[in-house]
Amino acid sequence: MKTQNPPKFRNKNGELSAYAFACGYVQQKDFGKINLSFYHEGGNCYSVQAYDFGKSEKIFWDSFEKLGDARKRFRQAVKELSKLK
Repeated sequence: MKTQNPPKFRNKNGELSAYAFACGYVQQKDFGKINLSFYHEGGNCYSVQAYDFGKSEKIFWDSFEKLGDARKRFRQAVKELSKLK
């Protein structure tokens, strides 16, 4: 009997895999009172959003059809928000 490899939830670089997003996992990073989230909405829609809980307001909410484009936006936002610390 041949055994199957378990599904991978993380890529080698530590980011969530496409499979993990399809299962509903959310990649998040906190910057004090600002929360950055990256998730799969369904179909071909991936969202990256930042919310400021201190001010109770959305900073941005971007949607993408391609996972790669959403990953780029998430990485860019991490760099931008890291400067605010």
